Amino acid sequence: MRICPDTKRPVLVCHNGNGQCLCLHNGTTEEDAVDVDLWLRSNGRECNGYNKLQEAVVDLAYNAGADNLWEDMDSRAVNAEIIRWAEEFETGHAGTDWDAEDYFLAIDRFYREKTKQMNPVTIPAN
Repeated sequence: MRICPDTKRPVLVCHNGNGQCLCLHNGTTEEDAVDVDLWLRSNGRECNGYNKLQEAVVDLAYNAGADNLWEDMDSRAVNAEIIRWAEEFETGHAGTDWDAEDYFLAIDRFYREKTKQMNPVTIPAN
């Protein structure tokens, strides 16, 4: 969640993997406020009905898509692998205090580690 530079109101965001956050706007700032309220009441575990595992799947899939990581692979195999990665991330961070650690930095670091394991020569370290 961040303050949108355009509306000057709280809005949920998606980290783009390059140090930038993209605002996830609904139709109105009032609808944005409902999502923010849900997210805050659930201590960051819920966003539009999603749970932590689904959030990790989305963040990992976004990064993989932005990198064209699996451009020539079967989409079902790609989906299964991203879900496995998300499960591994959530299991490894089950006790993480997200108030003390930045989720976006952690998921991006995890993504970079996984992609480096896939192809250590062609995937950039940062």
